[in-house]
Amino acid sequence: MEQRERSLEAPPGGGGDAPAGGDNLAELRTRARRFVDLGRRATDRILSGDSEGFNRNVRQDGGQ
Repeated sequence: MEQRERSLEAPPGGGGDAPAGGDNLAELRTRARRFVDLGRRATDRILSGDSEGFNRNVRQDGGQ
């Protein structure tokens, strides 16, 4: 039963070095936006815009 009870004590190493109040939240959001943008650009660069041509080129015959 002890394992199901919550403890009010902070876990060891409970983020004492983390900034209080989200001081770097704006920086993290900016980095996340850049990351998503880079991923989107990489995806656009890799994928072909010609899906019909792609489907023709990868068409398989037989039971594969």
